[in-house]
Amino acid sequence: MTRHLLSKFLLWAFALLTLPAVGQEQTVWDGTTVNTDWYNNNTGATEFTISTAAELAGLAQLVNNETEDFNGQTIYLDADIQLNNTEDWESWNENTTGLNSWTPIGRSAVGTYFEGTFDGQWHTISGIYINNEEEDNQGLFGFVTGGTIQNVNVAESYIRASRYVGGIVGYIEKASTVLNCSNSGTVIGTSEANAIAGGIVGYNNSSEVSNCFNSGTVKVIGAGTGPGYPSVGGIVGYNYGSAIVSNCSNSGTVTGTGDNACIGGIVGYSNFICAVSNSSNTGAMSGNSEAVGGIIGSNTSYASVTNSYYLESTCEAGVGNDSGTVPSEEDMEKTEEEYKSGEVAYLLQDGQTEQIWGQDLDSGYPIPLGSLNEEARDDYVIYTVTFTYTVPGVEEETKVIQYGNSGTAITAPTVAPVEGYTFAWDKEVPTQFGTENMKITGTFTKDEEPEEPTEPEEPDVPQITYYDVRFVQPNDSVRFAYRGDQVREGNTFSFSASVAEGYDPRTLVVEYRRGPVGIWREATLDTDGKYHIRANYADLYIRARVEPLNPTGVEAIGDEAVEVYTEGNAIHVYTPDKEKVAIIAIGGKLVRMEEQVGTRRYTGLSDGVYIVRVGERSWKVRL
Repeated sequence: MTRHLLSKFLLWAFALLTLPAVGQEQTVWDGTTVNTDWYNNNTGATEFTISTAAELAGLAQLVNNETEDFNGQTIYLDADIQLNNTEDWESWNENTTGLNSWTPIGRSAVGTYFEGTFDGQWHTISGIYINNEEEDNQGLFGFVTGGTIQNVNVAESYIRASRYVGGIVGYIEKASTVLNCSNSGTVIGTSEANAIAGGIVGYNNSSEVSNCFNSGTVKVIGAGTGPGYPSVGGIVGYNYGSAIVSNCSNSGTVTGTGDNACIGGIVGYSNFICAVSNSSNTGAMSGNSEAVGGIIGSNTSYASVTNSYYLESTCEAGVGNDSGTVPSEEDMEKTEEEYKSGEVAYLLQDGQTEQIWGQDLDSGYPIPLGSLNEEARDDYVIYTVTFTYTVPGVEEETKVIQYGNSGTAITAPTVAPVEGYTFAWDKEVPTQFGTENMKITGTFTKDEEPEEPTEPEEPDVPQITYYDVRFVQPNDSVRFAYRGDQVREGNTFSFSASVAEGYDPRTLVVEYRRGPVGIWREATLDTDGKYHIRANYADLYIRARVEPLNPTGVEAIGDEAVEVYTEGNAIHVYTPDKEKVAIIAIGGKLVRMEEQVGTRRYTGLSDGVYIVRVGERSWKVRL
């Protein structure tokens, strides 16, 4: 990835990719201002856009006062929202004062529920503070029935209530959907009898939670009455009916204090024909109950778990109490190495057409791509290169799979040599992953037996080859004399060099190289006054250089107000007034003719002596 404009410390940092950049200021809600103009001024509209905390509070007021349930309507969030100053949010608790309390959007199943679609467009709502142990259905949204909450992140928040408590929604029912959401705040359920809390959703009644990610702390502290109470999960506290949880990931700590608590990395309690699939937990589980599982705390007889995994160090089992349909413990439990390599992300994605799962292999764990903004997703996609080969005498094929993000280095597996065989891959092994999965097959080929010696064939008459001779950088200072501009392969090329008038023959240096990228070497003058370059098997390049007899930099004739001098490989001319400037080679050839005023720099000239004529005045200079 010149990769990666992303934080690489802890997995919870994935969810923060959509937060504002450090130092970007947001307006903090005053806790009282409510704005419903966006709704009141758009009578009959089916789509609305809000962008301030006051407008978000207005949405809560409209729903909670039974003014509008937004059935068949969509609200778009067009900016990040901060409900409280969050500088020390991690120290918030039930005794914290001076904060704005949030009233959830939708509060109960009797009239005050949200039925529409809320699309956060991957914006973040931070600073939610709820401390109400007398209330159920608490979260950013309290009660959603037949609605959709999608593409929104809750961060730096503290939500504490009795039961049905969630970072995104407290209670969902009637085929509601929560999609592409994340939570990194604290969620706590406190009911002594039946506390239920989830990092994303508290209670999921025959609805669906997909592509969501929790890195926040989730906890229930009541003793509970069981079965299923209290329940706490990294994604959902309690699944009921035909509830579905798919393609979700938890890295936050999940805790239950009661002896009856159901504690799950994904779901606390899953009841009836609920299903959990393609999900992963790397967060630590903590509690005194027997119903503690890396995927589900307790799973009833008709509930199922498929293609889901947990990090072996987080707890002792994938499902705590189970009477449903679940994979074997061996299939669910994965090591740190299996997670870090990208294997688990690949298994979670396997069989799904849409690219759902990704991972930053430099530092992170698998994460649903839907919980990231679109710009960040490409860097997290996992690709594979599969190496296969069969060792002679062994029936079973050897398969080695490597996982990587685009740009990750690829190293071909070491294959032990087999005597009498030569091994080769069917294609060149690339140095790094691209943007497609690859398959590379190795083959052992049996070495051929040595052939009996045969009579040598008559050699072919070799063809005569000639190579070109090129004199590079020719100029008036050195002249070459030679016969023909080609040399026969293996033969000697001879030539002579003479120095033009005004140049010192003692400084003449002649060089040659073989081929266009060979090393330049100095040619030696032979006693016959010629240069001889022998044994030529490539095109020949020849050049020369010589110093002028008069090395003085400038000879000025005329007005002192005009300046002519050389610097580097350029002639500098200054004229206070508009003048015609001519630059003439020492041999008399006009090189430049310009009109100028002020300073002009003439470049692109060959080394040598020049006459610079400014009006009727002349200077002699050397480059």
